[in-house]
Amino acid sequence: MGFGISIATAILAIGLILIATVNYERVSDSCELLQGARDVQHGRMLSVLDTGIEIYNTSACSYEDRGEVADSASDIFYIKNTGTVSIDKSELIVLVNGRIVNQAAGSGWLYPGKEFPTTTFTLDSGDVVKVVTANARSACAEVV
Repeated sequence: MGFGISIATAILAIGLILIATVNYERVSDSCELLQGARDVQHGRMLSVLDTGIEIYNTSACSYEDRGEVADSASDIFYIKNTGTVSIDKSELIVLVNGRIVNQAAGSGWLYPGKEFPTTTFTLDSGDVVKVVTANARSACAEVV
């Protein structure tokens, strides 16, 4: 009877070792995938914090959350990068009164502290212009 108990204990021990060996790889892979997802999320959150844009024109410079754009014949307003990372102009989305009017606001890069004019829109008094970056940062201005 002692020999049978020893064999059963050995079989159980070998089974537990095999189960642990097989499942270790799965658990390890899951932990690596989870850490990779957290790194991506952290990078995205850092990108959002480092991105900032403003809309203004020369007659009404307002660097608040909701600025003003003067209603003029030229309909020129400027988009300024107030953040610390460069923004791809082709990824900017411009909305007027909630409708996308131009998904490619230009080509090239908008470097921190730099600005560029947009002139391809017809704006009327009361219109609301909103510019959204690729990582969902936005700036809004009302045409006055």
